[in-house]
Amino acid sequence: MDADFTAVATLFAALAALQVGLFACLRADMRRMEERLRADARDREERLRAEIAGLERRTEERFERVDQRLERLEARMAAMEHGQAKLEGLLEGLREAIAGRARQAAE
Repeated sequence: MDADFTAVATLFAALAALQVGLFACLRADMRRMEERLRADARDREERLRAEIAGLERRTEERFERVDQRLERLEARMAAMEHGQAKLEGLLEGLREAIAGRARQAAE
């Protein structure tokens, strides 16, 4: 019976050692996977930050171009308004001149 007990104890010890070894291997695999996932997350974060920075830069450049276009449009509109005011003044003068000639012709 001692031989049977020794065999069973040896078997349990071997199974326990195997189980401890498997769990150690599993923990090591999980640790490596965690490190890879963290590295991957860092890489993705860096790429996203770089992409966001590029988008912010391009957006700012576009807003600057739009602002420049608006300034040019405002300047052109001001010039057109000035020209329109001149034309309205000339038309008013022409009306008065025509009205004056019509009165002179009627007299």
